[in-house]
Amino acid sequence: MNEPVDAVPPTLIDELDGKRMLVMRAPNSGWSITLDKDERIAAGMRVFITVRRPDPAFMYPQAIVDKRVLTEIHADTEIELYARVLGFDEKTKGRGYGLLVPVERFEE
Repeated sequence: MNEPVDAVPPTLIDELDGKRMLVMRAPNSGWSITLDKDERIAAGMRVFITVRRPDPAFMYPQAIVDKRVLTEIHADTEIELYARVLGFDEKTKGRGYGLLVPVERFEE
């Protein structure tokens, strides 16, 4: 069920305490985001994340929720972001990543 990257809720790159932070604006609290790995490239860093859909066995209130992941990447380092979307209990083995273009800001 590996879904296309455009199924990822809007995500932006922010900063906190001099480090890069990823912020995903999810439609409910059941979504999750995890940092899988990062690697150095000529232009900065390449970051890989996994986004998981909510568990359909549970009901979640329809409320916009910001999910955050703080990296160890310095705030002035350029980031190339790659993501994959999986079901809540889907295995990660063999699941590929796609380039994710972060949003500049969240729509109000």
